[in-house]
Amino acid sequence: MIDLVHAILYTLVMALIIFCCRAFPWILQGFNNQISRVKDIVLRKNRNIDNQPWLSFVERLVPPTVMTILAFSSILDGLWPGSAFSSITAITTVLASLVTILLHVWKRNALLSILGGTGLYVLLLWTLG
Repeated sequence: MIDLVHAILYTLVMALIIFCCRAFPWILQGFNNQISRVKDIVLRKNRNIDNQPWLSFVERLVPPTVMTILAFSSILDGLWPGSAFSSITAITTVLASLVTILLHVWKRNALLSILGGTGLYVLLLWTLG
């Protein structure tokens, strides 16, 4: 288990990464121009959201980016030699990750693959660890 200082540092780093991923499209396409578009949407002057290319860009980019960051941080935490590292943790992390990938490739359902991989991880930790 990590101490409080490391937990706070990890949280701050992940928050910064997620914030940067969210801010990237705004910075890329010009901040001032986007504020006026958001005001139009909020004030419902412009109801045609399909004409907002930045919105579809954000919708496509942000969720996979955040999920990838979270997945890699979880997997590396289980495989990285440290205070909480053990061969059982490494085995359960690898098996649960593979099941998550296989379920997602097979069914193309994010909820099923996340629940299946998490359930297997918890079950393996209970039985093996």
